[in-house]
Amino acid sequence: MAQFDIIAAAAASYKTCWQNRPYLAKLALAPFLIKTCCLVFAASFAGEGDTTAFLFYMLPALFAEGWMLAHFTRFIVLGQTWPFRPTGDRDADMGVLRIRARGVLSGMAAYVLINMTLGLLTVLAQHYFGPYISKDALESGAEIPAPVAVVSLFMLGAMFWGFRLLWLYIPIALNSSPGYCLFRLRGIGTSLHMIGVWVICILPFLLGMQILAAVVAVPVGALLGKAAGYFAVTIMAAAVDTVKSLVITGGIVFGMREVYSREEA
Repeated sequence: MAQFDIIAAAAASYKTCWQNRPYLAKLALAPFLIKTCCLVFAASFAGEGDTTAFLFYMLPALFAEGWMLAHFTRFIVLGQTWPFRPTGDRDADMGVLRIRARGVLSGMAAYVLINMTLGLLTVLAQHYFGPYISKDALESGAEIPAPVAVVSLFMLGAMFWGFRLLWLYIPIALNSSPGYCLFRLRGIGTSLHMIGVWVICILPFLLGMQILAAVVAVPVGALLGKAAGYFAVTIMAAAVDTVKSLVITGGIVFGMREVYSREEA
């Protein structure tokens, strides 16, 4: 089982993000703006509860965020910053640029595929389990059929082990084999460590979003109207989610790096 220090990985991510905030602000500006626009369009044109339409409206934001996280991964592990700074040696620069571009574009594509697959699986699960967990079904006390209960237990186990699959864009962004990464992260307990880092990294942002919504969005909505309040919430949600993605990715990267360095020692 691949083990690493959960607290140290999360702390290293927070520290790295804070120390490099000017660079990360530049890197995250375009993804933040694109995500804000996508959220506005999704809220305006996707029907309420239409997860599939929401996913496709958010597709440009996923590409932009995947690009950002691929660059951030290479920054942590390889020290590479964006934009690329040529050295003057054209042949050497083109070789390095090709390797970097392949990693960033592959990591971006992997990030989009992972999130779209996760979203579509969520839609299928809603359709399959929806009739049994709806408000009417819960109030009536209807029994869940045995096949549905078995499938739900199987899915819980698959989700627990498969949590590591959500981060395969990290080795891909580093031009590394995802199969080799999964071999290094073998063992069912690995998911516990990854989930631990994820929880530590995400909780402050969930709490912060609740506080910001109450302190900023509610007064804005009361003063300027419901639409202005919703727009304020959208901007805050895009900003918080962008920073949250950087911190969580950083935590997982530092955890993976500890596993790799320990096994190579």
